[in-house]
Amino acid sequence: MKHLLFLSLMAASAAMSGCVVQSTYSKTIAVTKDADGKVLQTVETETVVQPAQGYPMRLQLIKGIQTN
Repeated sequence: MKHLLFLSLMAASAAMSGCVVQSTYSKTIAVTKDADGKVLQTVETETVVQPAQGYPMRLQLIKGIQTN
């Protein structure tokens, strides 16, 4: 019985530790082409919205990790 109580307490402690907030991730890619279909410009926008903040945070692309 003590082992079951101990495991229950450990599981509850692990479940409550840390800050778990469900976020929403959005990525938008806008492409501008000329009349021939050649790509002139590509603009990428990434945003994350967390319920506690209520406003989107703009993410910056990390150079060398993600390509534009």
